[in-house]
Amino acid sequence: MKEIINKHKSIVIGVAVILLIIIGFVWHNYNASRLEGSYTGKVTVLFTSTKDTMTFSKDKTFKDGSNKGTYEIDKDELKMKFKDGTRINADLSKDRKSFEITSASGLVDMASGTKYIKNK
Repeated sequence: MKEIINKHKSIVIGVAVILLIIIGFVWHNYNASRLEGSYTGKVTVLFTSTKDTMTFSKDKTFKDGSNKGTYEIDKDELKMKFKDGTRINADLSKDRKSFEITSASGLVDMASGTKYIKNK
């Protein structure tokens, strides 16, 4: 057995390197489509402002106060859908540390332009 490994050492090393590259690529893509942690933004409606915090989990769910929903990430676009059907679209920063709401359905659209920043 040892002789076979020594004889084909470069092949064994090559296969191991290829497997490590594939595992790294799969792991990166898995994490690239998920968020984790809380993000806080200052929402201004008419003449009043309030802080709002959204908390995201790696299982592609989020909550905003008592409201819950699911989210998807497509490149740098974050799409959120609450259980009541309300939808929010946002631009996600490349480093995943902030996002800005670009559009939403219903009254939530008044929050368009609000930037949320990841809490430490």
